[in-house]
Amino acid sequence: MASIIRNLGTVEFPRIKIGIGRPRYGEPVEDFVLAPFYRDQRELIEKVIQGAVQACALFVSEGVEAAMNAINYQSFVNEEVRV
Repeated sequence: MASIIRNLGTVEFPRIKIGIGRPRYGEPVEDFVLAPFYRDQRELIEKVIQGAVQACALFVSEGVEAAMNAINYQSFVNEEVRV
């Protein structure tokens, strides 16, 4: 991100952000962020990636506002798994 900001000369540019959820097993957040996804999240990750692809296509073809309107209301998971 630092390189992109430096080259654009601004932090004001559209980007796709994907939430990471929260650790389930008490691991520190910094370890959780850098670890592989939990095994039971594979199907969810596929849905999220497809949503990101759709957002990119809409952004390019119809603009950032259309992409936001189409994607932001979607929920890719019904309920976070709690252990």
